[in-house]
Amino acid sequence: MRSVDRAGNSSEPRTYRFWVRDDTPTVTSPTGQEGVLGEPSGSTSRRGRPAPSATATNSTTGRSRPSRPNPDGTAAITVDEVDPGFNWLVVWSISAGGLRSTENRFFFYVDPQAPVVWQSPESGPVGVPIEFTFQPVLAGTVSYTYQVDYGEWVTMPAGPDGTATVTVTPTEPGWRTMSVFSTNAAGLSSGRVDYTFIVDEAG
Repeated sequence: MRSVDRAGNSSEPRTYRFWVRDDTPTVTSPTGQEGVLGEPSGSTSRRGRPAPSATATNSTTGRSRPSRPNPDGTAAITVDEVDPGFNWLVVWSISAGGLRSTENRFFFYVDPQAPVVWQSPESGPVGVPIEFTFQPVLAGTVSYTYQVDYGEWVTMPAGPDGTATVTVTPTEPGWRTMSVFSTNAAGLSSGRVDYTFIVDEAG
């Protein structure tokens, strides 16, 4: 900083240093930074500056949800609409004077609950049927949707034990891919698993 008189003469510069307190809300979750598909995960935001409200934006839905803090300055938010895999929650607070704090981006991982795939036999030539068994990880699985080599999707019901079996007869050699996901009675779909297998030349 320097001053200038009417004659245009400048004073010696003087430097003033000041500190701005970090107002970013902190975010914690009882499940840490991991969750399970289909199970709500709670998070708590502690405001960085005195604020009458806190807001969180879901990375999956893009929707923002305001929450009024408790007397101790915390605000509880339940996240129940997420994609399998990595997600994030953007949290900020707003002061009584309308000032918005710095955003905190809280990253967390949701277990996709993708089914397990087994094949029998483990390898074989073109033209030999391969039996694939789908084993559930998602609770209450009632059906599986699969495709072979990124072709048409086919949905089939799960058995009483939650498993399902499909037989595929390869027509071409090389590495092939079986993609599958499961769905439960509530309509919730698991993450997809891409299972690769090898088909030998005929003869």
